[in-house]
Amino acid sequence: MQEFELTYRRYRDIVMRFAMQCVERRDIAEEITAGAFLRLHKSWKTICGDDYAEAAVRLETLVPKYPDRAEPLYYLGVCRLFLNRNEAAIGLLRTARVRDGGALADDISWYLAAACDRAGRSAEARRVAEGLCRGSSEYKARACAAAARLTAR
Repeated sequence: MQEFELTYRRYRDIVMRFAMQCVERRDIAEEITAGAFLRLHKSWKTICGDDYAEAAVRLETLVPKYPDRAEPLYYLGVCRLFLNRNEAAIGLLRTARVRDGGALADDISWYLAAACDRAGRSAEARRVAEGLCRGSSEYKARACAAAARLTAR
């Protein structure tokens, strides 16, 4: 549950700003934001409980509801990765990358590199890992190690 609280704190303002842009009324924007996090919270136990198949089913319903948002695609992509559906994960994570405003960029890239590696796309995995290695995110050290490992292949 601590991870959910960290995610809530990290993204609440972003979701609220997006909702305010859409409806221009604070009370409705707060209701939309609360609803979005309530749905995420209901799925969180499933996601954190390693039931990625069930989490994927729940997340699939959010993708068409929020077609311009990166978040449902990102979380669904991670579920697909953990279900060893690597090609599906790659497609979802690439689309999430395009739709992301930057808040999830490093997270998306990390899991995209992993999906590419698992799918046998070593060159692409290496390029993505090298990009993270040049950055300063929490993934930097692991990404540099992954890039070196992928280069050695």
